[in-house]
Amino acid sequence: MKNYSLKTIQAALDPVTEWRPKTILDTARRLHWERHLPTTLDEPLRPISLRHIAGRIGGPQTERLRFLSYNTYLLTGFSPPIGRWIDDTIGWDALSWFGIPYGGALLAILGIVPIPGLALGAVLKAAGLTPSKVIKQVTNIDLNDLGRIGGKPTLNQRADVIGRHLVGSNVYDVCCLSEVFAEDTHKRILSSLDNTWDHRMGPDASGAWTIIGSGLLFLARKWPIVRQASIVYAERGNKQRDSDAWANKGILLNVLRLATGDLEIFQTHTFYGGGLPNLSGPSSHERRAVIQKELDELVAFYHLHHNVKNVAIITGDFNLNGADVTGDYSHIERTFAKINMRDAWMYPGQLHRNDGGYTCRYTDGSDSENEKDFSNVGAVLAEQDPALSMLTTYCKDDVPGKGYAPPPTREGTGRMDYIFVENPTPEHAYHLDVSRILRRSFPQKTDDGGEQELFLSDHMGLDCTLFLSPL
Repeated sequence: MKNYSLKTIQAALDPVTEWRPKTILDTARRLHWERHLPTTLDEPLRPISLRHIAGRIGGPQTERLRFLSYNTYLLTGFSPPIGRWIDDTIGWDALSWFGIPYGGALLAILGIVPIPGLALGAVLKAAGLTPSKVIKQVTNIDLNDLGRIGGKPTLNQRADVIGRHLVGSNVYDVCCLSEVFAEDTHKRILSSLDNTWDHRMGPDASGAWTIIGSGLLFLARKWPIVRQASIVYAERGNKQRDSDAWANKGILLNVLRLATGDLEIFQTHTFYGGGLPNLSGPSSHERRAVIQKELDELVAFYHLHHNVKNVAIITGDFNLNGADVTGDYSHIERTFAKINMRDAWMYPGQLHRNDGGYTCRYTDGSDSENEKDFSNVGAVLAEQDPALSMLTTYCKDDVPGKGYAPPPTREGTGRMDYIFVENPTPEHAYHLDVSRILRRSFPQKTDDGGEQELFLSDHMGLDCTLFLSPL
C-alpha cells in the first residue's frame, strides 16, 4: 500500500481544501463508517485506523472510477403530429378542447347541410372532414404545424466537442449522458472514442406516436457491462401540451463488472412538461404529480433489478429543484429514503447547502429570456486553462463567500441534477465511497450559422470519483 497520510486521503475525497474533513473522526464520518462510531452518548468510540481508512481510498485493491453525470443539451428539433394523433386516438371529443360544439350547431358553422338518417360523424366524414380539419377550419389552427419544437443551438459542434474533448480525452471512466436524442449526435460522440469504450443507449423511439427516444447514453471504459435493463415511463404527460409525451423518457440500468464486485448504475431523465409552442404547459402541481409517478416507477424498477450484494447509484436530471426544500426536493427525499439512497450532494459535513448550487441555467421561454452565461444565475466560474486540451473549469465552490449560488429567482432554476448512492448495508460485497461532487460548466464557445453558445450545455456536469474497495 502507498504511504497515505491523512492529508492525502482527505484530498482524494475532496479536491476543495475548505471542505475537506479535518480529523480521522471526520474522515470516518465522511466515509459513512457508522460501525466505528458511537450509536449512543454513553457508548465509547471504537478505534478507527488510519491504515484502514487509507485502504478504503488508496489501497492496492481499491478501484477508482472517474464519474460524470451530464445533460448534454443535444435536443434535436421535431414536429409532433398532434392533428393526426387526435384524428386516430381522440376523435371528435377533441373539439371541446377548443370550445367547438359537436352537434347541429357545428354543421351550421361549417355550412354543411344535415343528411336525414345519417349521424353527425358520418355527415362530417362524407364531407371529407376529420377532427383536426374541423379545428383548422373553425379556429385556423393547424395542429400538425402548431407544436414545432426547434433544435438546440450548434448541435453538431457541441456533439463533436463532447466526443473529442470531454469523453474522448479519457479523463472519465463512466459517463451518464442525457438529451443525446438524435442518431447523428450519437454517432458524432461515439466516433471520437477509442476501443477502450463501450456504450449502451436507453429506450429508443419505437412505439405508437413516439417521435424520439429517451436520450440516455451510457459510456464506460476499462470495465465490462455485464447486465443491462431499461424501461419507458408509463406516465410521460399529455400529448396535447407536453413535448415529453412524444418521447420515450425512462430508465437505463447498466451493471459494471469490477474486480471488487458489480456496480449498478441507474440513470434517468424525468418529465418536465410543456414545451409545445402556443400551448400552455402543466402547472407546478401537475408537473410534480407526473414526476412523482415516474419516481415511483423508478423505485419499482430498482426493486426488480437490484442485487443486494451490489451498491447502486441513481443519477440524472430529475427536473425537481433541490433548492425548493419543502416542495420539489421533498418528493425526491421521501422517494429515495424508501430504498436507502442518500443524496451525494448532502454528505456528512454539509458539503453543499440545499439553498444553493445551480446545476442548470434558465433557457425556456423567448430568446430574450435565455441565459447564455452561467454567471448570470449566480455560478462563479474558474478560468479555463488554455494550455489544457481537456475542459477543466469547475465552479469556484472553494472561494470564501462565493461558493454558493443565491436562492433561485426563476421557476426552473436551481439544482436539477443529482447523484444518489446506496447507503452501506451488511449485504454489500464491497465498500463504495464517493468524493465530493464538483460542478463543471464546460465553457466552450460555438458558432453555427448565427447560433452561438458559450457553454456545451444549459446544465453543468456533476463530476466525482468513486472508490470501490474490498471489505
